[in-house]
Amino acid sequence: MVAASYGSVYGAILENGTRLYVADAMERRELAFNIGDAATPGDAIEVTPELRRTAAQVIEYTVQSIARAYQLPPR
Repeated sequence: MVAASYGSVYGAILENGTRLYVADAMERRELAFNIGDAATPGDAIEVTPELRRTAAQVIEYTVQSIARAYQLPPR
């Protein structure tokens, strides 16, 4: 997972490192890309409901894990 320090922008590397999903709340958009060997790296792909759901789970889990590690109160 990656996060931007300037706003609510998160990214998740998915499917064994072959896809990148980006949720950009600042621009109100979602993006997804193939980044593995199966396709030309950097090709934009459709953000499907399944991809969105999987990425949201990865991002939420990671953010919660970081919060626990730093003993931040839950929101």
